Amino acid sequence: MKPHSKRKFVGDIKVDFKFDELDKVNEYAKKPSEVDFEEYPKVFMQLEDQTIIQGFVHLIDGKPFMIPEPEPSILYFTNAEDKLNTLLNLQSILLESNLTTNNFSDLSHAFYNFFQLSSDYIINLFTSIEAFNNSLIPDDFSIRIKNENYNKERIQRSMDFLNKIKKAIPQIMNKSFLKEYHKKYEFLLDIKKLRDNVVHTKNMQSGFPASYRELYKSYLNFDFKKSYEITKEYFNFYKDDWIEDCNCGR
Repeated sequence: MKPHSKRKFVGDIKVDFKFDELDKVNEYAKKPSEVDFEEYPKVFMQLEDQTIIQGFVHLIDGKPFMIPEPEPSILYFTNAEDKLNTLLNLQSILLESNLTTNNFSDLSHAFYNFFQLSSDYIINLFTSIEAFNNSLIPDDFSIRIKNENYNKERIQRSMDFLNKIKKAIPQIMNKSFLKEYHKKYEFLLDIKKLRDNVVHTKNMQSGFPASYRELYKSYLNFDFKKSYEITKEYFNFYKDDWIEDCNCGR
């Protein structure tokens, strides 16, 4: 399994003209030195294939730097994706290892690497889901849940994950992943549960000076490939081809 998804930026639009063609006909265009980037921080950049992407200007010692703005859900998803093959390989090695061996030096390093990658992977994967959900909320959207009104800002700031994916997002998109794919929806909750256990790591003192074995066992038992596939399916359910395969190497 060698997934590579297309990287995307905010405001990704494909056009049939080049920016420099506009510069030639727009005699009133300001030069970069004439622009107040504190007042106008947004910029648009054109890639070699004529795609236009959104960016922002960051001033360093008064000098403007144009920074392309990645789409967060894709950024976090591909960050998790980049770790997946190594993660699956390590998981397979560890689960097939002979624990009666005396060579615990190499094995301990493998476990350490696996747990480290597992944490990175699950945090990035779940964050990509959160970022995706928030990107779907229109500026003028509001919803009432248990006598509480939620606008876009409040949904992003304080609405819990379950209400967001069960109620807010289906209402916005006029369809429900939960209703169409109940078992896959349940697995999204498994991703959330593991992520919560990672970011709120508990010290379980039960027969050891300090033990985190329940968290580590959950890593070993977790279906990382399935989590990747269902997250990708969740995205593309609400936005066609949001996650696109890319032949580019990374």
